[in-house]
Parts: sequence; C-alpha cells; structure tokens
Amino acid sequence: KIGAISEQVTFDAAQNSSKPSQYFAICLIIKNDPDIVEWIDYHKKMGCSKFYVFDHNSHPPLNSTITTYIDSGLVEYIYISGNFKPNPQIKVYGDCIERYRNRHTFMGFIDVDEFIVPANIMKGEKITDVLKTYEPKNIGGLALNWMIFGFSGHETRPAAGVLPSYNKCVLNKHVKTIVYLPHVISPSENTHAFNYKGNFHAINVHGKLVPSAWSDPPAGEIMVINHYLTKSKEDFQAKMKRGAGDGTFKDTAWFERVNAMMVNTCPTISLDSIP
Repeated sequence: KIGAISEQVTFDAAQNSSKPSQYFAICLIIKNDPDIVEWIDYHKKMGCSKFYVFDHNSHPPLNSTITTYIDSGLVEYIYISGNFKPNPQIKVYGDCIERYRNRHTFMGFIDVDEFIVPANIMKGEKITDVLKTYEPKNIGGLALNWMIFGFSGHETRPAAGVLPSYNKCVLNKHVKTIVYLPHVISPSENTHAFNYKGNFHAINVHGKLVPSAWSDPPAGEIMVINHYLTKSKEDFQAKMKRGAGDGTFKDTAWFERVNAMMVNTCPTISLDSIP
C-alpha cells in the first residue's frame, strides 16, 4: 500500500492541479541512502523546483533527514512499504506521471546516486536552461547518457560528500530520461525508457532517436548524468546489504569489474563554486 508517513503531505493531494506551476521536477525512489541532502541541494541549485521522494522501506524513514525540505514544500514525501512486482521503480514512476503530470512541464526520473550535469555548469548554466532549448521541438523526452564514476580510491565514505570526491569515470551508453510531461504516457518495461503519445519519442542531446535504454555512441556533450555507481567501498558494502532501488543485488566481483572500467579522469564538482 502506498501512503504518506507525514501529515504534512498526502499522496492524493497532488491530483487537483490542472496547470503547470513548476517547470522541472524530479521523481525519486530511495532506500536508506545517506546522500539525499546533497542530492536535493545540488538539483535545487540547478533549477529543480519540486522533488517527489518515495521512501521505500527505509529504516528509519528518511523524512526526519529532510524535514526542512518537506516543511517548505520543496519535497513531497511518500513512504511506501511492501514489494512491487516486477520492479518498485516502475510502479513509482507510473504513479508520478499519473498524479503529477499537470503540475510540471518536465520531470526527471533518476536515482539518488545520479546527478544531472550541464556541460557549461561552471558558466552558470542550469538544467532548466538546457531543457528550454528542447521544449519547442516535438519530443517525448530527453535521454541523457551516463558518465559513470567509480570509487576513485576511497575505501571509506569521503567527508566532503559525493560531488567533490570522485573523479575516475567513463562515458556509458545507458541513459536516464527527463520526460516532457504533455507527451508521455507511462514508464516502459525498464526504468530508463518511457512510452509516449502518438509519434513522440525520446531523443539524445543531438536529436538522435533513443527508442530504448541505450544511446550508442554515447553523447557526452551538452548535458550528462553523473552516475556515482559504487561510491566508496564502504558505501558499496552498505548498498549490497540493503539492495538497490530496482531490487537487484551486486557482489564484490561486480565492484572490481566496474572500477576497472574507470579509465578517464573527470572534473569534480563543488556545490559552493557553482555560479
């Protein structure tokens, strides 16, 4: 059963809006992840005006960590329990589209270890600036390639946080999508792609059709999603214990295999230095 854990927001309260009031929102499903504050602060600074946070069986629930954001209305918090087949993310993403589509123009569907990064971030470019260049086009969504980051030598959780700490990376063909809400119907059979109305489709940043979870060759220009896939060894071990948001589990061999792929060095990001 889906329901609110806080009396400050109810799951059904968002169904009455008939006009977009906030341009760009993000829908998130999360479980026991300690980096949510940094993730919200970053995306708020980059132009996101609303977060729908679905807390899936966190113990303790995460609402106490983000109380200030809930009280301000920036975050709409929903605690969900139980298991959803075949994938809890698909269930949540479908509910986000159905219940909140009239509130916003664009909605991103990413995880808490994913940060949407415009190429010109240090020149003051926001996510919303990039989205506005695609809005006049007949698109269903904007599919952004992953820039995957490894543990970058961190055995334990770095005190500085995620963005300033990891730099070993590789561009990947997988995408996550920011959907154009007037043209989307529902999530597809995976969490990377969506079904769209009529002849609308997702495209990559260069306008190439992206019909699935991959865009190959990957596009590393204009805007990417920094995916901090493993974080530190300590973080990874904690994630193995709780399980990923999509219900999958990884082992040490997977950790080592992924980190062996990180052959490039990417710039780190300091939240305080972003214009």
